[in-house]
Amino acid sequence: MDLETSRNGSLTAVINGKYVHSKYDPENEAKRLVESFLSEHNPSDDSLILVLEPGLGYSLKILLSMYSRENIAVLFYSPECYEYCRSEGLTDGIKSFLFTGNQNPDSFLSALFSGRKLKDINILETPSSSQIFKNHHNRILKKIVETLKIIQGSEMTGNHFALKWFLNSLVNFKFNDFHNTIESINTPVILAASGPGLEPYLSRISELSDSYTIAALPSSLCTLKHYNIVPDLVFTTDPGYYAREHLKYLPEETIVVSSLISSLGHPGNTLCGLNQNTFTENLLLRENELTRVPEMGTVAATALHFLMNRCPQNIYIAGLDFCLDDIKMHAAPHSFTPLILQPENRLNPGYNCYYQRAVSMSSDYSGGKRFSRNMDTYTSWFRQQVFQNRVYRLAYSPVTLPIQETKNIPDRRICSDDKIKLGTPVTYPDRNERSRRLSLLSESLSGMTARYSDTGILPESLIQFTREVFPSAVLSSSGDSFSSPSAKDDFLYKMNYLVQKIYRIANE
Repeated sequence: MDLETSRNGSLTAVINGKYVHSKYDPENEAKRLVESFLSEHNPSDDSLILVLEPGLGYSLKILLSMYSRENIAVLFYSPECYEYCRSEGLTDGIKSFLFTGNQNPDSFLSALFSGRKLKDINILETPSSSQIFKNHHNRILKKIVETLKIIQGSEMTGNHFALKWFLNSLVNFKFNDFHNTIESINTPVILAASGPGLEPYLSRISELSDSYTIAALPSSLCTLKHYNIVPDLVFTTDPGYYAREHLKYLPEETIVVSSLISSLGHPGNTLCGLNQNTFTENLLLRENELTRVPEMGTVAATALHFLMNRCPQNIYIAGLDFCLDDIKMHAAPHSFTPLILQPENRLNPGYNCYYQRAVSMSSDYSGGKRFSRNMDTYTSWFRQQVFQNRVYRLAYSPVTLPIQETKNIPDRRICSDDKIKLGTPVTYPDRNERSRRLSLLSESLSGMTARYSDTGILPESLIQFTREVFPSAVLSSSGDSFSSPSAKDDFLYKMNYLVQKIYRIANE
């Protein structure tokens, strides 16, 4: 595509050898577009504005006169427009990306949106550009929606579990000794998830359990126990109450790899702790006191990341389906089965209990499979990742992932007694030191809360604490207090409760 601008401001584009001439004034059109966008979205000075194909940059010039370059990003479809805007200095200091159909924008979008709230992300589309580059535009919008779904899922999880994450971390830090580390895994690995696709492979996993390292997600433990399969490793990062239902089926000899936020209890197993760089972990831990593994959003992703870094051999995943097989939600038997069947009676048979739950979870139904929004979010995240070529997914699910698939787990008759090599223990603080740190945290929070109660101004450190532990709390527009007296009273009540809770844990 070639572009020409006449003296009266009209625009001529040469598309596929044909002249397309427009007599409208592009500057006025851009002004109307930006005014409409601002009135609808009202982005703050801290918001991100992503402009999709700005053409010759008229809308971009207007935004640059109003917002910092750090808060504007541009995604181009046209190499000519990209080069023109660059030559005019419009992209200087701005994150930009040229998408012509062959590139993968996932990394650009993930980095661009990282750390931002959903409400602070704004998309400005130029209607003419979206029509001219319709295929590119539709593909980019699909990618953006996938990325925003991940952010939305993370925010919803954070709003629901933030306080639980914090309290779990305190309890696990105090009562569990996470000093063990895993240096290497010396056999190929089979990782068991709990989708219906696990069931066809259970007999095969049982046959190979002496020659493969069997790793498990907590939700598969009940099924594995029923088939007399004892996993060598289990990974847990789930903070919720129902995570304990899965861990009821945890064998004593299984090594547990856990983050501090997990709803873990006090198992007698060998524990290997993970530092996922969460807010609470940074409050409690010092450098190198736990093995660092990035927060991945789902226990399956955390397990894969951990295994890929410690096992040089092949990894086979079973049951990572991201869909329901009609009304069948999990491999059976499952730890949630008694909960699902709790309302079962003569007038409400078990099949109806399963059906009602499956329908309530589903957002789509196709080809005998049910899909949910939560599963779609996890699918979107996995589709943005790159997995090593020695990772295989055992084929069963219609949901495609960027993981190569296979139908078989290869024979391996070599039995191994040293499948997992434990590494040098980390310098994890002893129980007295852990109690001391919790006492200091309790005193610090108590002091900051008292100062806020007296002055009415939140210290910066308490603002950060509030955003991390009470993300649904509504701060004032200035950010240094709460939006109403009742919000302040609610916050002070929660903080006083929390301070006492930390004090009790520290002194138990």
